[in-house]
Amino acid sequence: MIRKRLVGLLASLAVIAIVIGMPILLLRVGGNPIPTSLPGAGEVWGWLSRPDDGTVALAAIMIASWLVWGLLTLTLVLETVALVRGVKAPTLPGLPQSFARRLVAASAMLIVSAPPLLGGLSHALADEAPATPVATAMPTNHPVQTPVDDTPPSPAALFDHVVQPGDTLSQLASDHLGDPDRWPEIYDASREVAQPEGDRLADPDLIMVGWTLRIPTQPAGSTPATVVVQPGDNLSAIAANHLGDPDRWPEIYHASTGLLQPDGRQLTDPDVLEPGWRLNLPSTTVDTAPPASEVADPPTEPAAPDADATLPAPTAEAEPPVEPGDVAPDPSDGHGSPADEPTDDQAADDAAAEPTFTNPAAGVSAPWLLTGVAMGGAVLAGSALMMLRRRREQQFRLRRPGRMIPTPATNLVPVEKTITTVGSVAAPTVTFMDEALRRLAANRVQAGVPMPDLAGVEIGDDQLTLHLAAPTDLEQPWTTPDDTRLRWTLQAGVDLDMVGPLPEYQPAPYPLLATTGTSDSGEVWLLNYEQLGTVRATGDPDYAADFLRYLAAELAVNPWSRDVRVSCLGVAEEVQTLNPERFRAFTDVDRAVADALSAARFAAELAERADADAPTGRSAQLGDEMWPADVVLADATTVADSPGLQELIDLVEDEHQTTCTAIVVGGHTDAITGTELVFTMNGRVLVGDVGLDLVAVGLTPDEAWGCASVLAQADRSDDVPITATSTSREGWRAMSDDAGALRQELTIPRTIEVLEPASSVIEPGAPLPASTTSEDLDELAPKVTSKVRETVEQADPTLDADVTDWFADECWRPRLTLLGPVAVRAHGQPIEKRKAFYVEVLSYIALREHGATPDELATAFGHSEGTARISVGTVRAWLGTNPRTGEPHIPHADKTEPAKAGGVRAYQVVDLLVDVDLFRRLRVRGEARGREGINDLVTALALVNGRPFDRVREAGWAWLVDLNIDQHMICAIVDVAHLVVTHFLKTGDLGKARAAAETALAAAPYETIPRLDLAAVTHAEGHTDEARRIVREEVCNVEDESGLPNDLSDRTAQIIAGFNWFKQRAS
Repeated sequence: MIRKRLVGLLASLAVIAIVIGMPILLLRVGGNPIPTSLPGAGEVWGWLSRPDDGTVALAAIMIASWLVWGLLTLTLVLETVALVRGVKAPTLPGLPQSFARRLVAASAMLIVSAPPLLGGLSHALADEAPATPVATAMPTNHPVQTPVDDTPPSPAALFDHVVQPGDTLSQLASDHLGDPDRWPEIYDASREVAQPEGDRLADPDLIMVGWTLRIPTQPAGSTPATVVVQPGDNLSAIAANHLGDPDRWPEIYHASTGLLQPDGRQLTDPDVLEPGWRLNLPSTTVDTAPPASEVADPPTEPAAPDADATLPAPTAEAEPPVEPGDVAPDPSDGHGSPADEPTDDQAADDAAAEPTFTNPAAGVSAPWLLTGVAMGGAVLAGSALMMLRRRREQQFRLRRPGRMIPTPATNLVPVEKTITTVGSVAAPTVTFMDEALRRLAANRVQAGVPMPDLAGVEIGDDQLTLHLAAPTDLEQPWTTPDDTRLRWTLQAGVDLDMVGPLPEYQPAPYPLLATTGTSDSGEVWLLNYEQLGTVRATGDPDYAADFLRYLAAELAVNPWSRDVRVSCLGVAEEVQTLNPERFRAFTDVDRAVADALSAARFAAELAERADADAPTGRSAQLGDEMWPADVVLADATTVADSPGLQELIDLVEDEHQTTCTAIVVGGHTDAITGTELVFTMNGRVLVGDVGLDLVAVGLTPDEAWGCASVLAQADRSDDVPITATSTSREGWRAMSDDAGALRQELTIPRTIEVLEPASSVIEPGAPLPASTTSEDLDELAPKVTSKVRETVEQADPTLDADVTDWFADECWRPRLTLLGPVAVRAHGQPIEKRKAFYVEVLSYIALREHGATPDELATAFGHSEGTARISVGTVRAWLGTNPRTGEPHIPHADKTEPAKAGGVRAYQVVDLLVDVDLFRRLRVRGEARGREGINDLVTALALVNGRPFDRVREAGWAWLVDLNIDQHMICAIVDVAHLVVTHFLKTGDLGKARAAAETALAAAPYETIPRLDLAAVTHAEGHTDEARRIVREEVCNVEDESGLPNDLSDRTAQIIAGFNWFKQRAS
């Protein structure tokens, strides 16, 4: 505090010296610069013609000095006025504004460092003042600055920097530490580092190209505190207030340039800040360790099986396994190795950034991230991901053996990555809110009381809050902070059974809840548009149009909006393919308005007969008809001339509690007198007269089209051939497709006779079990010649040894488990924190055929190349030293095969065992061996321990969309299991047949192929009634997202028709 006051005092004296002292000095030296009279022509000619005795030079110097004083004074006045008014000073060319801004900010420290005499009273009043709820009013959201932790920072970590031409200690300190004056920290840390040819750093002005310098970072395991920009803030003032020195503003600037801001922009100019932006404050230590449960430990592997042993049937939930990598290695085994390069604080920050519902893309700054979904679109992303997964599961149900579900086009990959990244974090909260409101409805129905008049919902990371339009009492576990009974909160960790029961079909009470924006502190706000009735979106037309697209998209995918009908008139055309069942397409505006008017009248009559408002009648399912939910989204100019529009608006405004209808019009219209959403030019939305000022949600036309296209593609019912993307010309990859099946050009159709010896895993001619078809086996079990078999076996000579190592209790090689809960078994330096992240880094490198370059790794994870390099260094230390080569299992990028062959610096993992690769290698060899290959297929299934890529890191693994290896492995496991079941049904070994079917179901519980296989095995075991139940309940009556039974594929219908026992009735 004393230092701040001294700095402020000195800066204030400097300002006084410039503004007042400098003109006094100039007056004393040169006199009054303003002449008492204008010179005549003779005087001017005399000055120009006679030799100068110094008078003219002195006059020129004095004029220049007065000009300098004028510029300095003008700049200081501008910056002072801007600071006092809380606005940013205009940028004027030629003025020393950066210097003046620093000086004024430092001068302000003389005032801001004074004890806050009224602070305690202000906080007391704030605590006592009740929050005003929505619709009698929602509270205004003001940005709040996060206080800095005063805990002394722990010693800084270091990272190495190789000196480049032009480097200086000051420049490096400015680039990496945000302040050139911190160069002594680099100097002190580097003095003892041995340099080439035995040199050492002894003179801070003499550093040589190629030398290694050690640069400090923030303490390991720390993350910057944040501050929210207030109107009028600048970096110097923030540095003065929070770091005690306005000259430390570059540290804040460098720590914040990569942050994605609420309006989708990033900090690129230190002179341009916008209110509501978040900035990182350096040197603030907080605990960011992820929970220990982030990564499942690796499952205990069974011994390698053979065809004569019973295949173990996996369970859906694997037992928590042991993590050998967590145990410190025995120094005597020669396998452990310390980290051979230091970890960097930035890598720790990036890896540890905990994604939350209010910031689901934390730690990710990738070029593929869609702003409209990542910023404020958590509900949309979570809902879209759940719908995407349901549709993909249906696609898997419909696919045929040996085929693959369609994958998104290349231009849609960024969209699916964003939905996956953001949605994986948001989906649990979306589900929580949906279930909480349905349970609340069931509880109110049981009690015979009406539903609360809900105006909006506010969702934070640890709670959701209902804002009511009328006072209502709710039971525990709902709590209210005041006596108004207008705001009720439910904590995120509560047992939802306490909220109420959940009947099998409980309608969502508020189907027109949709996100409108986010507060500056991150809370997501959903408004109940059914309660609002009529809404007009005015202000900036682009942001208003983006909002209407977002609103249409969210209503199309929200789980509580399942029965909503959306009519778009002149707006949001891009999203209408997203979910055609919820959209009504109209080319005739008058017809659309008339249809909406008819629906609103029907709802009002239904409510009148039931003597209930819409949410109550819908929750209790009163009457004999379904309670509708309609929303009309329209452009003001499109519907301006519609004769029925005013009648519809009047009805909805007069009877908004009973018409089950909302009307949202984009653009100015006098027809609507309801709530107005005003969109500002900087992307904010002001919600009518209820006091909400939010960062608006929105989708650009391209973002809306991309989201709709991804969901529409997942609604296709066709299947496609499995790809073979490897470019290898030798080894097992050159002979297999991406799922491990033998490539078609190496096989012979089952129906063709050839002269040379050939065989198939399932020999042609023998009677087939009813659970398969000849078309299935044409795809999965073609003939293979003995020559191809020999080639395949010679291409993978180490397969048997590798399989033995995988199942061994002790193995010197690291092992990566992906066919179940992801995990790593390693012998190097144990990892205590951020293990889930480092498992993902290892998996990314291991699953790419030629490894990964630093740039590819950085792009995939949304981090910098520096972070990528240091993350690899941590994984390198974790895997340890390879005893076969004496080098790390992950060699340095310049020592790998791609670097040696083509100069491409890439990371690769040497001697790593991956179950995904072992499975595909066993499959391709098993198919090549024909009737003798069943052992390999059984062993492949023994590698499976549940769903592939299970228990992965939230907000991670988006790069799987590029590879599709997770989907390929689902197909591979189910198809191999189908062959094994077919084989053992033919041989009568029902125990092994059942184990194979159950393995496939553990990996893909939604697939139809293993369900039918299991039904056939169950019937063969003599349990026909159970077999019929499996077919009836688990195949024929599986519901889709609308709650109705899914269509069956032609193959499924054919198989069921062949189950003669299914049609028979027990006598």
